[in-house]
Order: sequence, then structure tokens, then C-alpha cells
Amino acid sequence: MDKLNRASFKKKEHSRYYYWEEEKHELLPLPSAEYEYMERRTAIVSSDFHIRFDNAYYSVDKAYLHKKVSVRSTSTTVRTYSLAGDLICEWPRATSKGQWMTDPEHLPDSYKGFSQWNAEYFIKKAVLVGEYTEAVIRSVLRSRKYEVQTYRMYLGILNFTKKYSNTALEECCRQAVLLAYKGAATSNYTDLGKSSHALTRGADYYRR
Repeated sequence: MDKLNRASFKKKEHSRYYYWEEEKHELLPLPSAEYEYMERRTAIVSSDFHIRFDNAYYSVDKAYLHKKVSVRSTSTTVRTYSLAGDLICEWPRATSKGQWMTDPEHLPDSYKGFSQWNAEYFIKKAVLVGEYTEAVIRSVLRSRKYEVQTYRMYLGILNFTKKYSNTALEECCRQAVLLAYKGAATSNYTDLGKSSHALTRGADYYRR
């Protein structure tokens, strides 16, 4: 390698080694910290006070509801900034898809009635579809620590009426209720939110 670097160029003067000796004094020192790859995105804070980034959800202070923010993420950290460049909050990066990172301080005290998205709003929508759809929606409400973490789940269920029909969604929910009711006889499993919105007590119970 040294012999190659010292060999003269064929179409210009000197060698690689010659130019290296000239240029190395102009180089700046390497950074003290290793380079870390960063992803940059923009996002809008949704009605559930979260942004979605890389298939996970991160809460943002209520003051930024429906506002556009800048997201900068490394392999370990997700930081949210205002468009003016002010740091809003910082989260460890989620380790699984669909993971929710929620700080209760980011939510208003009366968040249940703070915007159009709330449990009452989605239940009213479900009632228009049918009793089994309502039962599923009520079960989803109980499946997360914070109510706002269920809003996107509600939308995912109710939006099937746009792709198919009210009748199709109600039938799917009816089957889910019946299957879960059967399963309750042989299982103590009651984590409704993690079992395809399964129910274990029947529609009438969840309508109360």
C-alpha cells in the first residue's frame, strides 16, 4: 500500500503520498462523540395528544394540540420540537410497533371533554351501528391505562363501515362477542384490548 501511495500519477505531478502530506495539516480533529444517525420528520399532534412516529405513539403537551411539530429521532431517543426549534419533550424510542408512550402531564385535566374525540363521542357512533359494535367499543375503552390511548383503536373499528358497511361491522362484532363469550367459559383471560377487542361478558353487560 505504501508503494502504491508513493508511486507518481501518470497524468499529473507527484503522488498520493505527496498530496496527503500537504492536506493532512488542514484537517480538523475528529469529533469527540461518535456519529449517530438521526431521522427527521414532521407530524401533527392528534386529538389524542399523541404523534405517530415509526408505528409508535408519543404524547406531546396539550398546548400543541393539532399543531405541526418536528420530530428528530436516533436509535434510542425521540425528541419533539416546535417548528421554531424549541424542545417540547423527549422519549426513549419505542421498542415495538403500536407501543404507546404517554405522560399524564401532557393531558388536560378535563381531556375527556376537551375535543370531539372522547369515549362518549365514539360510543354514540357505535350505537348507530348496533349493540354488538357498541359492546366492542366499550370493551376497548377498558383496555388501556389512559382513555386517549384507545381513540385510534375506536377509529380503526368504526372506519370499517366506510370500507364495507354498518351491517358487516355489526356482524363481525357479533361474532367477536360470541367467540369471546365461549372462551370465557374455559379461560380466565380478560385482557380485552389485546385479544382483537374480544369480549368476555356479552353485549348486554358492556352496554350498562
